[in-house]
Amino acid sequence: MKVVFLLLAIGLSGCSGFGLGSSNPEDLVKRRAGYDFNCEADQISIERIDQKDSYGAKGCGMSGIYSVQCSLGPCQAQKVSKK
Repeated sequence: MKVVFLLLAIGLSGCSGFGLGSSNPEDLVKRRAGYDFNCEADQISIERIDQKDSYGAKGCGMSGIYSVQCSLGPCQAQKVSKK
């Protein structure tokens, strides 16, 4: 019974925002922008744009606006436009 409860708790935590296997939104955006910009994550600066999980990213001569979505499954950062 304890094992079932533990597995249920772990499964639900992955669907409720920043659970196991995910990170805070700034880190998610930084990693995604690093991939998109072909740039090391430590060279990217992140700025929150609004209260709706939108973030601006700049680095290696590039920039973009990202949205962090946390629906069923782990949170993901998606590029929504260029700045």
